[in-house]
Amino acid sequence: MSHLIFIQKMHSALQEAGIVAHDWEIRSFPTIGSTSTRVSDMLGLYEKVIVIAQSQSQGRGRQLNVWHSPVGGLWISFGLEVDSEVKELSGPLIHALHQLLSPHVAVEVKPPNDLLIDGKKVCGILVETVIKENRIKQVIVGIGINVTNPIPEEVKSIATRLSDHTYSPDIATLGASAVVICYSTLKEVLEIE
Repeated sequence: MSHLIFIQKMHSALQEAGIVAHDWEIRSFPTIGSTSTRVSDMLGLYEKVIVIAQSQSQGRGRQLNVWHSPVGGLWISFGLEVDSEVKELSGPLIHALHQLLSPHVAVEVKPPNDLLIDGKKVCGILVETVIKENRIKQVIVGIGINVTNPIPEEVKSIATRLSDHTYSPDIATLGASAVVICYSTLKEVLEIE
């Protein structure tokens, strides 16, 4: 899929899912270092940001683990300015993604932030916060889901993709649904509007 078609599909899917463009700064890239890093750079200039990429060259997970992010997967991050008491966010967000995927494929939660199929990682989230004076001021949620992307040989024993398990969703629809369910969960947990 060309990048222009990818952008159009992602933006349409976000709009159809209720993400209003004038409320969010939305950026799409054919490739980027890290969607979460770009969101971090943009917060402060904008209150709500979504960054989408067809591939990432520096995708990452917890503890700076590498997340291979070639074309064919969902690589999306969103962030927002908030003012909330400090709360644990990874658990509720990975359970929200579990709810999104489990009607279609047998996934299990591996705390604190992974989803597995047959013991292999198919999805991960990375939640980063900026805390000042014991209050959360910024939240960035990075979502990575292996869909049809190739799995590198060196991680085939621990990683899988949805298309290997008969579920191969449209990436744009999946991305929009993932943002909506995670954003709704985040608002509920942080008790924000």
